[in-house]
Amino acid sequence: KAMTSAGFQRVTIFRPGMLDRNDPNRGMERVFASILPSLKVSTLAKAMVNDAESEPPTAKEEPLYFSGNDLITKLAEHSGSE
Repeated sequence: KAMTSAGFQRVTIFRPGMLDRNDPNRGMERVFASILPSLKVSTLAKAMVNDAESEPPTAKEEPLYFSGNDLITKLAEHSGSE
């Protein structure tokens, strides 16, 4: 609410699960990424870019929450030009 009151047209909050940075120097992350669901950092970045490039809202809207890897992946796959 504070962000929309500050004059931002839209506020989107991303809450991914474990991020997979694909860094071979982070061995424990690699172990956990093979066991637990993880999200590639590049997928999160693409979702954020798609959201930022989407049509601006026509009226003030409540903040959008993308919580969980499945929703973020769907947003990453959605092209802003559709």
